[in-house]
Amino acid sequence: QETTFTILINVDGEEVYCQEYPVKLEPDDYYLHLDETETVKEVTKQMIWERKLLDFSLRNNLINCRMGRRVVPFVSFSIDTLEDNMHAGIDYGVVPFPKKVIEPVDKGIYDSKLQAADLKEMVASEIKDNHNLVSYLSEGELNTALKFIYRASRNSLEENGANTLFLAIGMLKWFENDKSVLPRYAPLLLMPVDIIRKSGQKYILRTRDEDTMMNITLVELLRQQFKINISVLDVLPEDDSGINVNLVLATIRESIKNMNRWDVMEETMLGLFSFTKFVMWNDIHNNAELLKQNEVVKSLVEGRVALTGTDDVVDARIIDRQSAPSDFSIPVDVDSSQLEAVVESGRGKSFILYGPPGTGKSQTITNMIANALYQNKRVLFVAEKMAALQVVQKRLAKLGLDPFCLELHSNKVTKSHFLGQMQKALDV
Repeated sequence: QETTFTILINVDGEEVYCQEYPVKLEPDDYYLHLDETETVKEVTKQMIWERKLLDFSLRNNLINCRMGRRVVPFVSFSIDTLEDNMHAGIDYGVVPFPKKVIEPVDKGIYDSKLQAADLKEMVASEIKDNHNLVSYLSEGELNTALKFIYRASRNSLEENGANTLFLAIGMLKWFENDKSVLPRYAPLLLMPVDIIRKSGQKYILRTRDEDTMMNITLVELLRQQFKINISVLDVLPEDDSGINVNLVLATIRESIKNMNRWDVMEETMLGLFSFTKFVMWNDIHNNAELLKQNEVVKSLVEGRVALTGTDDVVDARIIDRQSAPSDFSIPVDVDSSQLEAVVESGRGKSFILYGPPGTGKSQTITNMIANALYQNKRVLFVAEKMAALQVVQKRLAKLGLDPFCLELHSNKVTKSHFLGQMQKALDV
């Protein structure tokens, strides 16, 4: 029977290694023999962080994409034409499967080559002339899937400011090892798109003002676990209409030619994919020494307080006696404890400011940012939810500081929006 076993290593309660391995057990098997062994080096905080952020497990649909409500598969022919048209700004509708619904191959994804005799000409015409994508789903299944994807993608944009909706172009069929019997599928190119609801149950797809990218999580998996380097695609080749899809797929085919049973499939699908954790991993992995120059990060890495100047406590009464009002910029009313927090932040001190609901945290943060700008400092303001950012941004806008607030991560950020914000700041 087919099953999986998992190697899980915990050090002091922290997961530092987790990998699933598929195996096929025969009736006479009493033990499993591992051909390769791993030497675990000294475990550091950085290793723990990276292990938690870099998700190479089969739960990650960037590595192991499966059919479900997060994915709408398309009958795929002329995918280079599709990419060219969408890059040119052409909107695409989605229509149900024109025949009796079929099941995906290998319990994985659909193989459009099997439909070539009956549907290739019709699908190519829909893509080129009618600007429609033909789904493998029935009308009812398609409406349900598109509704879910529409709502989930909007929630992600509104709450986190991150687009998670992509048109996957090309799929890699891969196996975890030579003994694996179950293939895995991972998207190759990912084009950021918006889904727009029209009257009734109709939806259209429109490309976002963002660049098509490689599946960077897959690229790192291939490099780390299979020693396959496709860094030549760090900068994607272009043609007259966006990405040169055929050249990208040919390059990947050349890179995996020695991998038994692996294949590049010319499939497309609409899906929800998130790169958030990979981007964080990439920052930590490539900039560890630079990050450690920050006292807070250094304290977290070393497990001890490495902050300087912690004994110099700010007292509001002393500030009143010794400082002039022009020493600070505090446009919103403050009490003494809030004043101390604003002054300490302006002096570059690190601290945690705690306050229950309704105690004026947003006003204090507004003052902190205004005072930091007054002191010729740069400020990066981050929050888990967009709502927290928006509350402070609106307060700053009322104070006339809106031109100095650059939105870097929200549902409105596009290239043109970014350039517009930069122009507003330059004009001021």
